[in-house]
Amino acid sequence: MFSVTVNEKGYAKLNYSLDVHARRPDGYHDLTMVMGSVSLWDDVDVTLRRDGRIEAKCSIPWLPRDERNLAVRAARVFFDAAGDK
Repeated sequence: MFSVTVNEKGYAKLNYSLDVHARRPDGYHDLTMVMGSVSLWDDVDVTLRRDGRIEAKCSIPWLPRDERNLAVRAARVFFDAAGDK
């Protein structure tokens, strides 16, 4: 297996209105929001390591790099669905 890193910008947004609805069976909540974009972002690196672990890092040093990070969780779902193709 090889190691690969993807770098993307995580753009910021401004919530003008945010309504949180009932909790769903998966533990998340449906949201209704009105938002606008701003010209701010964080640089996000997500790495699939040779040992199969996924690691994320960004320009905010105190964010977790492991499965507590939503970018890592999303990458895990992607790679699990893609399999060894």
